[in-house]
Amino acid sequence: MLENLIRNVLILTIFASPFMLTGGEAGRKAANELLEVTQFEKVMDDTINAAAQVVQQMDPKMSGHEAQIKAFYKKYMGADTLRDDVIDLYAEIFTEAELKDIIAFYKTKAGRKTLEKVPEIMQRSMQLAQTRIMQNMGELEKMLSEVQASE
Repeated sequence: MLENLIRNVLILTIFASPFMLTGGEAGRKAANELLEVTQFEKVMDDTINAAAQVVQQMDPKMSGHEAQIKAFYKKYMGADTLRDDVIDLYAEIFTEAELKDIIAFYKTKAGRKTLEKVPEIMQRSMQLAQTRIMQNMGELEKMLSEVQASE
């Protein structure tokens, strides 16, 4: 029993060690710089504003409660709330060198344009997806009806 435990701990240590090495303080520092370069606070504020609008559009009872909705989202998904966790994610997923390469890209003209245009691309992509889903909602309803009929 103890032998199996020791063997499993060793195996876990061997396989996990590359992941443990990517983070560290240097990786966290680079991840923090990436958040600064990508304007993390602004992105999260914009996300919260957009989410508040979506909630109000989807549920008419929420209309007129924008301040409360934004306060709720800011509490749980604001930049201050998520920053350390997002830094940890970047430091876990990317090496310090990779983070520095990503930062270097975002400091270029193309990188800055990417940061500027990604929100528009995301918005337009979501509109495209929503339009396609709405155009084909009948197919989903048919699929659901077939499942219900077979139950």
